[in-house]
Amino acid sequence: MGLNLSRSIDLKERVKTEKIEDIKSFFINYTAEEILNINEINENGNYPLLLATKNKDNELVEFLLNYANKNIGEITLNINKKNKYGMDPLCYAIRWGNTKILKMIIDYSIKKKIGLIISDKKNNEEDFEDYEDNEGSNDEMAELLINYANKAKIVLKAVEEKEESLLVPT
Repeated sequence: MGLNLSRSIDLKERVKTEKIEDIKSFFINYTAEEILNINEINENGNYPLLLATKNKDNELVEFLLNYANKNIGEITLNINKKNKYGMDPLCYAIRWGNTKILKMIIDYSIKKKIGLIISDKKNNEEDFEDYEDNEGSNDEMAELLINYANKAKIVLKAVEEKEESLLVPT
């Protein structure tokens, strides 16, 4: 069982459309047969994990992370790769207030020993512009990020902005 280039081309075509259902059905139909390159990037710089996070699809995020974990040595997800708009899965998880996806990304990064880029100015300021409109628990998200930063030895400071407290690296 190895990386199949023709299937990777099929996946790339599906990623280009950015239709999450096409990506899901592709994985359901082909991942049992062979290892796929699940880091395929379209012209906007989007890839399956980023699209799943952008679309708040917890199920697909979990599937992709599990798929990558099952194929250790073959696949490491690009969890810090930004699209042409400067967004990555961490940005979208924070922007949408999705604590479940944020926790999955943090857990994956720890397991794979991949440092998350939380010191990027974009990840800390612009993603909290919609802080009050987040769907998740802001306290829980802050706690997850603080715990991760402590483990990764990243120093954060609180910044008062828009009557809310933000966490930014020092």
